[in-house]
Amino acid sequence: MTIIKKYAESYPDKIFLYEMPREKGKQYNRVERSAANRLHLLSRARGEYCAFLDGDDYYTDEEKLQKQGDVLEKEENRDCIMCAHNLWLTYDNGDKQLLCRAKKKRKITLDEYWPLMFLQANAILFRNIYQQNPPVGILAKNFDDNNITFWLFQHGKMYDLPQPMGAYRQVSGS
Repeated sequence: MTIIKKYAESYPDKIFLYEMPREKGKQYNRVERSAANRLHLLSRARGEYCAFLDGDDYYTDEEKLQKQGDVLEKEENRDCIMCAHNLWLTYDNGDKQLLCRAKKKRKITLDEYWPLMFLQANAILFRNIYQQNPPVGILAKNFDDNNITFWLFQHGKMYDLPQPMGAYRQVSGS
């Protein structure tokens, strides 16, 4: 947290630190707390695009966000609300495997997505539509991987890149 605070102090016009209040000793519902945090951050996001990266996951390609943004900027992809990529599933013992078997770049609709793949939220860069289209009901209460993807599909297609650019850690308790 010290490093993040230093960045926020050094770049106050670009980096904003929001900390979720936490009562010492209180047990929280992990999914609901994570959902509340994501929605809180989206309500304050002012950029054209948004992305999530949970604390136990990481990006493996330094140009990931640029590559995804470039895809979404193309005129022929204006019907895409998000750009996603494959992920490495990484394990404590050092093993890793690809999350999806997709082999080609392509646009995907909601009907194609569910039987074809599952992607964790850190694989997605999406257009900032929160202010006009916030998730409601069960989507808001449980704003996690599948519900984030489902919410986005209500507003456009996914452009899928088959190369892995991030890691989804498989560790107990994460």
